[in-house]
Amino acid sequence: MKIVILCVLLVFLTSCKKEEIKENNPTSTVITASNKNELNKIVTKNQKYELPDIKIVYDASYIKIYSNYLVPIKEGNTIISVGNDIINLNIIESNLEDYLKSIKNDNLLYTLNIYDKYVYKGYKSAFMYLNEDLIIQNDHLSKNTKARPCIKREIKYIVIHETGNTDAGALNHAKYLKNNENKQATSWHYTVDNHYVINHIPDNEVAYHAGDGLKDDGGNKNGIGIEMCVNKDDDFFYNMHRTAKLTAHLIDKYNLDLSCVKTHSDFAKKNCPLTINNYKLMNYFKDLVNVELFFLKNDIKINYIDKNLHENGNVINPKEIYQIEITKNLKTYLFEI
Repeated sequence: MKIVILCVLLVFLTSCKKEEIKENNPTSTVITASNKNELNKIVTKNQKYELPDIKIVYDASYIKIYSNYLVPIKEGNTIISVGNDIINLNIIESNLEDYLKSIKNDNLLYTLNIYDKYVYKGYKSAFMYLNEDLIIQNDHLSKNTKARPCIKREIKYIVIHETGNTDAGALNHAKYLKNNENKQATSWHYTVDNHYVINHIPDNEVAYHAGDGLKDDGGNKNGIGIEMCVNKDDDFFYNMHRTAKLTAHLIDKYNLDLSCVKTHSDFAKKNCPLTINNYKLMNYFKDLVNVELFFLKNDIKINYIDKNLHENGNVINPKEIYQIEITKNLKTYLFEI
């Protein structure tokens, strides 16, 4: 059999057992030599496979070699030589690549006028998934106050607001609610900024945020109110994404669906969330929620390993292609998208 050698790599590690393809650990697979002269194996495009400690001859149009692992990069059939053995590889699609391409954001620098107070310039995250834990801090208002009447209700909606305050973050708004809990019937359930997600009132209780009193099937009576901060020392899109992550968590927790996501404007004649409405970003916000739900429900982990991205996926330097890792079903995949 004549093999066209496009690239040769000599890799020397510690030892190599004589096996065909075995699971070495939950997140990788080893391709090694066998007692047979010729093997037929099915491997998955973009999955990471550990390198053996002997010579490999491979076709660089199908296989990419990294420091200690190889990755099939193209669907189809190819041949690799491992020591004295020949392995016929059938490289199949992973079904993840197209989805990852669909959730990749553009690299446009966005300019937004925030309440005529300041101009925000920034990038959306590289992908529509925020790779960070959702940490909720409870700072509940006192029971049986004007702001927290302790009225139990059915949860039907997640109602999105913007604080409208360009000088205050989540901590300041938490203090505001506490200082005024006996003075006015104004309240909401969560405040989100770049650093905190604060819960002010339990989800199953009424809060006064939607401007519709206690109307049946209304925002106050049946909605969880989330105030997204717009303070000038925060990143607007980052706040938006953190709010989407919280929204997805609540949808999953209370067995709701994407149709439950509403705005203040849906319940009252008020342009809120103003920036999201004015720049027609609500559909994008719902896309973020939908992607967060996909990763949440499918137990898929993403790791932004590209040096041009923060670990959570926020952009450091905009590029056309980013390198990311995905872990699904205890297998790790590498993508350049």
